[in-house]
Amino acid sequence: MPNDLIRGPNPKIVEVLFFLPFPIHLSQRMISLPSWKSPGSLVAAIGFLLILVSFAHMFLPPLLPSFDYFGGRNERLSGGGASEDLGTRSPATSHVPVAYRGAPWKAEIGRWLSRCDPLSVAVEVVENISDMICKDECGGRGVCNRELGQCRCFHGYAGLHIPKTSLPLAQKHCLHVFNHFTKVLAFSSPSKPGDPKVTNWTKADFENIFTTNGSKPGWCNVDPEDAYASKVKFKVECDCKYDCLLGQFCEIPTLCSCVNQCSGHGHCRGGFCECDRGYYGIDCSVPSALSPMQDWPVWLRPAKVDLPDKVSINGELMTIKAVVKKKRPLIYVYDLPPEFNAHLLEGRHFKFECVNRIYTDKNRTLWTDQLYGSQMALYESILASPYRTMNGDEADFLYVPVLDSCIITRADDAPHLRMKEQKGLRSYFALEFYKRVYDHIVEKYPYWNRSAGKDHIWFFSWDEGACYAPKEIWNSTMLVHWGNTNSKHNHSTTAYWADNWDPIPSSKTGTHPCFDPEKDLVLPAWKRPEPGAIWAKLWARPRKERTTLFYFNGNLGPAYENGRPEDTYSMGIRQKLAEEFGSTPNKAGKFGRQHTPNVTVTNIRSSKYYDDVASSIFCGVLPGDGWSGRLEDSILQGCIPVIIQKSSSPNYSSSWKDKPKKEGSSSNSKEAASTKKPIPTTSSSTSKSRDIKCFRCLGKGHIASECPNKKTMVDGIYLPYENALDYSSFSVRIQEDEITNLLQILQRLDETEIDLMLANLHQIWQRFLYRDSVLLEAQRQKKIFPDEEGWAVEFSKLEEDDVFATFIQILHYKLHNDPWRRNLARARDYGMPNACLRRKL
Repeated sequence: MPNDLIRGPNPKIVEVLFFLPFPIHLSQRMISLPSWKSPGSLVAAIGFLLILVSFAHMFLPPLLPSFDYFGGRNERLSGGGASEDLGTRSPATSHVPVAYRGAPWKAEIGRWLSRCDPLSVAVEVVENISDMICKDECGGRGVCNRELGQCRCFHGYAGLHIPKTSLPLAQKHCLHVFNHFTKVLAFSSPSKPGDPKVTNWTKADFENIFTTNGSKPGWCNVDPEDAYASKVKFKVECDCKYDCLLGQFCEIPTLCSCVNQCSGHGHCRGGFCECDRGYYGIDCSVPSALSPMQDWPVWLRPAKVDLPDKVSINGELMTIKAVVKKKRPLIYVYDLPPEFNAHLLEGRHFKFECVNRIYTDKNRTLWTDQLYGSQMALYESILASPYRTMNGDEADFLYVPVLDSCIITRADDAPHLRMKEQKGLRSYFALEFYKRVYDHIVEKYPYWNRSAGKDHIWFFSWDEGACYAPKEIWNSTMLVHWGNTNSKHNHSTTAYWADNWDPIPSSKTGTHPCFDPEKDLVLPAWKRPEPGAIWAKLWARPRKERTTLFYFNGNLGPAYENGRPEDTYSMGIRQKLAEEFGSTPNKAGKFGRQHTPNVTVTNIRSSKYYDDVASSIFCGVLPGDGWSGRLEDSILQGCIPVIIQKSSSPNYSSSWKDKPKKEGSSSNSKEAASTKKPIPTTSSSTSKSRDIKCFRCLGKGHIASECPNKKTMVDGIYLPYENALDYSSFSVRIQEDEITNLLQILQRLDETEIDLMLANLHQIWQRFLYRDSVLLEAQRQKKIFPDEEGWAVEFSKLEEDDVFATFIQILHYKLHNDPWRRNLARARDYGMPNACLRRKL
């Protein structure tokens, strides 16, 4: 992997140098030592080692520890006590980004990853393959969770508690109780002019079933053969909204979209996997004791299996103990009742909503543009990952899979989701969903209380993130798309009333913020695979072919045609950008005050949007209803993001490790400032670097925490990985009140700095792709079709770390560096040298 831009040490070199006190590392690696047969050779060998370490120390500062670290502190490397705190560094180097696997990481995170992540080895984990029974196998109306012995019922059925007999647990049985999923193509009339259409799902609108009058909304259920033969009238705007069907009248059956397409061990019925006997889980990936071992998923193989001597008769047929070697971090995934995920997929009212793919009439994959599809993509990757474990006691993290993206896109009109008690607010309704999940896992599982939920992970895919999260789960890690810590906006910023969380009682949410960079993480949005863009290498388009200085294409608010009508949309930021640089006329026929040919700010969606982005040097990243997907568009096409947000100081420090120094510390600020040198944003073996610029004063030598205009440097809005990666290496950040000076700021950046930013984007762009999820689908399609489609061919060529790999790397860092974990004293094999462990052993 090229590391010639923001260069970090070769992981193998780091391993050798870092563990010189252990001869085994030298004998297994790249150095061959002379024999120890004579004192002279011993002296020569020791001298060789000293020269080697000195040489490395000279050419790899400040990424390697001092020479004293290896000499005077060897007992800490090999001892069993508390390990050396690897984070101790001088103020001059504490903010220098450190490269690991091509990405510029925050200094402390990058140092730990570059030294310790490559040293991780697999540990033995005992996986319990259970076979708890369910009454009558759930009557064929659900899937039996073999871990709990409970039915996961299909939609339209519900469990009934069976009184205890000889079974150890009260089992469940799926009974027919309701059916909200009678699918009809309905468009009911608004209650009054201007109101949205409200569907009356209890009454058939026979008057308008057969009509071609577009002004009369009505049902569209007709016989397809009669309609195509013009024997009956039908509404022209009828379309097939539902999954598993295509055609104007839904007459063509197709594959349905399920999580991991049921892993080859079940049938997808509209979003719910009907698993084959012996398998369970939302994607039928979990085997039971009845499953043939050769069909076990790859994350359970190879395994050493311990079979029981006899079969139990008290409800558990038998439990197989499989010993599997896995690397940490290990993730346990809760198998939640389907109302929190599978039913939401099964009942979605528009096939493209909350999924990253559907299927054509030929059963080929059709990728969606759903930004919220990232939630399903990550979920699928975790379920199929070698980091997954079924042993909750061994798990380092526990993932809680609520598919709230399906609530976002259809809670307004779905017949089985009633929001009367939540005042019609989707945000309030989602909060209640999460609270019910919390109640479920606390009641049914033993894992929450061991850390008060700190080792749990929840995904909030809504525009403003986890602002409305129930107070009970706030200790956990929140995955979001937009990390708002902005003290100026400690209220809802969305312009859409149904997502506003201000009316939610504080007794439900507590007083937590929307995002805490000390524990939470912002993930990229889903972007549809574009094989043409990858084939054309738009991300690597050279500087000379990028002829547009600045580019932004998106909704510009009420002053433009088809713009959002609310003045509060984008917190007014897009509107201000358009007022200055609009390159297409607004409704009044006016261009921006500073409109210039090499700046594009338009509301008109380009037919060659990605090519336009790739033809630009800088691209605007502005909020919409919270986050938008413009950052991902910029990075994936190699355009330097210009991040424009509201001006305010954040409530939190910039990352898990880079914290401001407290008042009264041993080093006073003047002394610390006198030791500061210009802070490089790149590191290499030749120590060449560039300086971070303060984009307010356009001077060099400042870092965010030292800028004379700190309140305008830091906006408190975190973008994907921003509390882990060093954004100054590949982006520009200005504030709302600097929009009028945008051109001057960009034009005064020197050519070397721009070229380095572009080159750094070449190193990290794949970290904004959900490649792992795409390749899982490519493997499934390969089993059906002999030929590969373009997206599968191009994505199979990519080799750098993607979203999921980055996610795992960050979890690995958190596992050994989260402060709350340091006081945990568990007898557990972490597969790491003691020097990398910051915990009691």
